Formats: sequence, C-alpha cells, structure tokens
Amino acid sequence: MLLGAALSLEGQPVSQTGLKPEVLLLARIKLKMEETLRRQPNYTCMETIQRSVRRAPARRFRMIDTLRLEVAIVDGKEMFSWPGAREFRTTDPREMVPSGTIGTGYFATHARAVFVSNVARFTYVGREEVGGRLCERFDYSVPLMWSGYRLRVGDNSAVVAYSGSFWADAESLDLVRLDIHAEQIPASLGLQAVHSILEYERMQIGGREFLLPRRALTTLTHINGDESRNETLFSDCRQYTGESFLSFAPPPEEAAPPPAPPETVELPPGLRLEIALEAGIDETTPVGTILPARLARKAERGGVTVPKGARATARLLHLGQIGGGAGYFVVAVGLESVEFGNKRAEPAVRLVGFPSYVSGGQRPILAGSGVRRMGGWELVRLPEVERIRGAGVFYVKGGKLQIPVGSRLVWEVTAGRAEDEP
Repeated sequence: MLLGAALSLEGQPVSQTGLKPEVLLLARIKLKMEETLRRQPNYTCMETIQRSVRRAPARRFRMIDTLRLEVAIVDGKEMFSWPGAREFRTTDPREMVPSGTIGTGYFATHARAVFVSNVARFTYVGREEVGGRLCERFDYSVPLMWSGYRLRVGDNSAVVAYSGSFWADAESLDLVRLDIHAEQIPASLGLQAVHSILEYERMQIGGREFLLPRRALTTLTHINGDESRNETLFSDCRQYTGESFLSFAPPPEEAAPPPAPPETVELPPGLRLEIALEAGIDETTPVGTILPARLARKAERGGVTVPKGARATARLLHLGQIGGGAGYFVVAVGLESVEFGNKRAEPAVRLVGFPSYVSGGQRPILAGSGVRRMGGWELVRLPEVERIRGAGVFYVKGGKLQIPVGSRLVWEVTAGRAEDEP
C-alpha cells in the first residue's frame, strides 16, 4: 500500500495526500532501492576477507588470515568459487572455508529483506552526516516470525530477529549504509551479539553504473567476551554471463584460429606427482591464492607419462596458527590440475611427502602421519580442515611461516576424479 501510494502521489503536495513527509520519503527510498535491485545484471566480484579475533579483555584485534573468493550474483542468488576457477560450484562458502567466521547475503539478501519484502517496520530518525554526505536515517526492525536471517555456529543454527538502521543520500536517495543487529539469539549458539555494517557505492559494470556493496564489516561477540571480526572488501566487479552465440560470417583473414582446448585425461591411481612451487607461502598469503608449480621429475605409471616441467596448479586452501610464536601453523594446499602437451588432468590426489622443504631445520609434519607432538605442543586435529575437498594438510613449527619458492610436495593420485573426493 505504501509503495502504491508513492507511485500514485508522486509530485502532489503533502497537504493533498494527507501523508507525513517521512512516509513519502521512505516510499521513495524503497522504490528506488527496489528498482536498483531489479536492474542489477548477473555479475561477479572479487571478495577479500580479512578475519581477526580479539580475546577478552584484549584491546586490539589480531589478524588470523585473509581469504580471497569470487562471488557471483546470478538471478539474485549468491554463488562462490576460488579465484580463477573455471566455474562456480557452491552457494555455501562453508564448503570451501569450513573453519572460522564466514557470511553470505551481503549483495542482495539483506537489502531485499529490508527494502522489498515489506516485513520491516520503520522509524524516521532525521538527517545525519555519513562519510561527508548528508543522509536521511531510518531505523527498522524485523520480527522473528518474518525473519530469514540464520546464524550458524558449528553444527548449531537458528533463525533470529534483527533490527538496525539505514542511511540514504539526502539528494540522490542512494543507499549509503545498512546496519544489521541480530536479536533474540538462542543461548545454544554461544553468542551475545552479531553486528554487520554494509557500505554502498556506485560501480561500473558492462559500461553501466550500478549501486553495489563496497565493504562489509561483521563482528561476532561470544558469551565469554571474545570477538571475531570479518572485514570484506568487494572489487573487480564485472558482468557474468553464460550466453554464447553462433556466427556464420567468415572470420577476418588476419585472425589466427583459436587454440584447441586441452584434452581432459585421467591419471592412473598410484601415480606420484612431485611438484616444485613457483610461488612461496608465508603467514600473510591469502587463503585462495593460486600457487603455480612445475613437475620436478617425470612421472610414469600404467602407460601414462607426465613429463618433467609439466605445468601444475596448486592452491592455498587453509592457513591458521595455533599457540602464537611458540606454536605452529596448520597449512592446507590442494593440487587442482596438471597440464602437459595438449592434455589436462584434474586428478583426485593425496599429499604424501616433502622431499626438499625444510623450515627452521625441521620438516613439516603431514596430517595423518601418526606424529602427535611438535616441540612442546600436542598437534590438534582439525577435522573441518581435513574435510576440505582435495586438501593436503600439514603442520609447520614456529611463529613465522616461510615456505620458499622451489619447495617440493609429492602427491599420489587416488581412484576417481577431484570432484568425487569428499
């Protein structure tokens, strides 16, 4: 009813409509936001997430890792992949990042719930300055019975009520900032509070300008006072399309024919691939980073030969520290593909050894090797990390992590294909 009133009453004096100015203002903002969401094309952005924690009663947050993901918005739904992957495979980033804090809904879900679904109640606050811009502020609330906001902690999850505020530019009515506070959080989740801030700006996609999230900041406060914080930056946004077309016109004479796509082949189980990294890893390397590599020696089995120097692609899948400077790092690396000649293999593999890499006079310890202690620390098994698809998990002692260029990792091909691995 409110949106219909705004459509039919736009341009009429308030005295003729009988509606308060803030009611008309809210209707105009909601109409504009609904139009903004409707006009948005399918697109993809790079998502860089810096995760940090603060243990009570510490005053400063401590960085624990940086994640890089690609997020695609297709018909209003979010899909995720590692940067540079050939396709988007999941709508749940926990399948890729099973540990730590991770969130979804920043691109469309929260905004649609507040501005389009008509489940929120609004209160006009007034004009405030945000980032040097004069804005109109409204507070809002969404009751539990109409909420779709779900929190997950471990195996526990619950839908919660939420409230917050939004600020829209006083002239353009563009959304500038959206705040979200979780409410009625059940005790089983072990959380006191969850607060998210979404900041918006206009970006170019496909030669047109669209209003998109630029930054998201989410803070979780646990019952014991500890806090987890994710700062997410969105960049390199571009249009995402799966469309193709046929052309019956002859190609230009000067155009070279495109190279034939590589033939997909399967590698025999038991084949061992020893790769040498062409990019190093340290404690600041973002999770999701591609690690180019080459085969350090020829691999042969079952009539299949992969030559020395064949190109390989690995990826950092997890990096965490336990115990600070006196403890150790938990690292997970995956081998995604091997290319040789005009062939490409994406084998299911397991990490079996480190023939050349030594860190501080000590080789890494492979998960599942039977070793239970590293220095004075008992190694903590992390099942959620070991379940990452294709992950080779190992431990490195010390407060600094330095896996240099040229470090070698040996992988053994297992039965099946990479996508069949649990």
